[in-house]
Amino acid sequence: MGRRENFWPASRLTKLLKQCQKNYHFEIWLIAGSSDQDYIRQIMGYIGEQKPRIIELLKLDKLVMILKSCGLFIGVDTGTTRLAASLGIPTIVLFGPTQPSGWPTSNSTGKVTIINKKLNCSPCSYQSQFYCQTKQCFADITLEDILEKIEKIIGKKQKTGGGTRI
Repeated sequence: MGRRENFWPASRLTKLLKQCQKNYHFEIWLIAGSSDQDYIRQIMGYIGEQKPRIIELLKLDKLVMILKSCGLFIGVDTGTTRLAASLGIPTIVLFGPTQPSGWPTSNSTGKVTIINKKLNCSPCSYQSQFYCQTKQCFADITLEDILEKIEKIIGKKQKTGGGTRI
């Protein structure tokens, strides 16, 4: 997942995951590195009965294989998110304290969607990311913002049948 400062709040991510399971029957996989353990514990504490699968500490070839099996990737500004996008996987990227420089609104496959609220205080300086108390850049990204983008990517046909792995 990446640096803690770039994490979308665990309570909000959990609500998103629950909505994705309910509305679209998504199979949820969380890809986690060694620095993500506290964040993963928070999510698992909120999630309830339908626990996502946790994928941890993969070598690059295994990570690529896992990503290629996904129908949608939702992430923040991390190397794993960039890898998913480069593989042509439909990708939604949430930007908070970092800026989407170097991220086109669509890559060669047209499958990258960026959500960035572009506040006056963002992007944060590297040091400010550690001390910001409000994280307004992430607080302003709503569940509806993301669900709207998911709907555009997968379409309404996905609501009734099978699932997609995210």
